[in-house]
This record gives sequence, C-alpha cells and structure tokens, in this order.
Amino acid sequence: MKLNSKQQKLIIIFYDLDLGGIQKKIIDLVNYLNQKYPQIQVTLLLQHKRGIFLNQVPKNISIITPLFHHKPDFIFFTLWLIKQFFKLNPNTLLTFMDNSANASIIASKLIFWHHPKIIIGEDILTSKQISKESYSKIRFKLIKKLYPKADKILVQTLIQKKDLSKVIGNQFSSKIEVSPNWLPLEYSIQKPKKQKNIDILFVGRFDSQKNLPEFLKIITMIYKNQRKINVYMIGNGPEIKKIKKESKTLKLPIRFIKSTPNVKQFYNRTKIFLLTSNYEGFPLTILEALSCECFPVIKNIKETSLFFDKYSSNIIYKNPTQAVKLINNYLKSPLSFSKIITYYQNKVTFQQKQNFIKYINFILKV
Repeated sequence: MKLNSKQQKLIIIFYDLDLGGIQKKIIDLVNYLNQKYPQIQVTLLLQHKRGIFLNQVPKNISIITPLFHHKPDFIFFTLWLIKQFFKLNPNTLLTFMDNSANASIIASKLIFWHHPKIIIGEDILTSKQISKESYSKIRFKLIKKLYPKADKILVQTLIQKKDLSKVIGNQFSSKIEVSPNWLPLEYSIQKPKKQKNIDILFVGRFDSQKNLPEFLKIITMIYKNQRKINVYMIGNGPEIKKIKKESKTLKLPIRFIKSTPNVKQFYNRTKIFLLTSNYEGFPLTILEALSCECFPVIKNIKETSLFFDKYSSNIIYKNPTQAVKLINNYLKSPLSFSKIITYYQNKVTFQQKQNFIKYINFILKV
C-alpha cells in the first residue's frame, strides 16, 4: 500500500495489555506495522503499563503511560492525552471502547489546530455492555455526542453496526464499518501434538457478560449425571472470587489458571470450548479454539451464531440442558465431529488474512 506523508504517525490508545481480544489485536497490529511499514512511527498510549502482552511489543515501539494517576480517572486521562497529542503530533489515532475513545476524541478536539484521523475499535455490543457498567447514563450520552466525531468506527458484525447506529443515531451509520475479527496471527491450523486431556475449557474475563453461573450449572449437570470430567477456566476479572467460591461449594472438578499469554497450549489439550456469554462482539477465543481442534459449544446469541453457517445444531445451544446434550454427544464420539472441525478450520484460515488486511487498510487509508 502506498502511504501518504500524512500517515507517518500512528498512536494507539487503550487501557492496558492484559489478557483480552483487544490487547491481542493491538499486538498483531503493532508487530505487523513494525515489520511491513517501518516508516510509520507507532506509539502506544496506555492508561496502565501492565499486562501479559507487554513483552510482545517490539522494542523500538514506545509505550507511554502516566507517571501517576488521579481521580476521576476519565478526566485525568483526558488531560494527560492532551499533553501527549501535543508532543507527538499524530496523524492517526486508533482507540478502543468508550472510555479510551471518548477521552481521545475530547483531547484531540481541544487541540483545535490539529486534525488527526480518529478510528474507534468498538469490540462489544454497545447497548448491552454499557448498560451493565457504572455511570451508564453518562457514558451513553458521551458516546452519542462524541462517537460521530470519529472518522471511522470499526465493529465485527452487522449486528453490532445496527446496535451502535441506534445508540449514536442512524444518520451516522455510514461511519460504522464492519471489519470482522481475525484469528490472531500467532495461530495457524495444525494438528495438536499433545493428548487432549482437558474436557471443557473457558478462556476470558470473569465478569457478568460471560454468564459464568450458567457455565457452572452446565458443568454441575454433566458432573452429577454421568461422568468424571476435567475442566479448566483461564483468566481473571471482578467475579473470579465469586466463581471460585461457588465452584468449591458445588465440589466441581474445575482448575483455575491465571491469565497467560500462552493460552494455545491449553486449547491444544482441550476437547470442548464452552462459551456461555449473554452478549459479545465476536470473541477471538472462538477462532483460537477452532484453530486448535477444540470443538465449540456456544450459547445462542446473534453476534456469534451467524458465524456458524453449517452444523449449527451441533454447536449452538439455547438452554443448559441442550448444552449438556451437545457436550455429551461430542465426548462420546469426537471422531464423528471431525468434518465439522475441518469445515470451520478452513473457514477461519481463509478469513484470517483477508480480515486482518481489511483492518489494516482502514487504519492506513486516507
């Protein structure tokens, strides 16, 4: 791609580099740009310099964070961003989710003599996610006021585009582009070398969105009714203590693992990836699991069910009883499901490069 001289300084703004789909996206983006477009000056502005992916950022890419923090966080971060934008003079801002995005837009507009291109990555179903969080009314007002000032807003699915259009106003829907998630570039389709000795796996944040009480209910039904199973839950989050306590009370065979950058080793050992989320953008964990021959059993939500265009009756469940049936069917005869895994592995690999390049083009295009 031929670059304009105005495209030589890119700033990526987010919260941290801990375990999460956005953080993995950032790692793919900075490594690819560093290799393919070394003439672009890429800088990461993080609210907190922490996370398991910090050491995966190329050494020549600057990571800048506040030296201290002050309440209220949003106002302090916005003021700090004004100083950084003034110093760095970026041409393009790539920011994710409402807190970082709104702070970035305000800071950018206050430096009124400079007009960088602003791109927002909205990796959630906005109406549901924000309604569950603190200061939701204020945040909805800020999204409605500020998001239209961005040049592009990138979402993963048409469901998200329709949802966000309602939040900010349908007259701004042309600014919202559907750019599907890609399988992280570190993943490729290959036969797992290790024996699959984990029956069921969860990977992600321990929060209300993931609907983990239902996860425990499904595990309880399987465990009590028929079989000894081996279950791993990987991640962290505000509900982890609650889930651990409930698991212990129910005497469930669940092993909890802290966030790790090497989740692939667990996918490779796993038979079934169980996702009980009430809503999503489109989680990378589904693509990662499929690439490692880890069979998905997914709650019926529009954001993910549209991806499963074949064999969905073997994958998508509507209630815990149906989830138990799907899991038991697979555990009894995994080889009979091999054609399903092969179909979706082919789909994931075919889409990986084209979806990633599409995202890159949105960032680099004038």
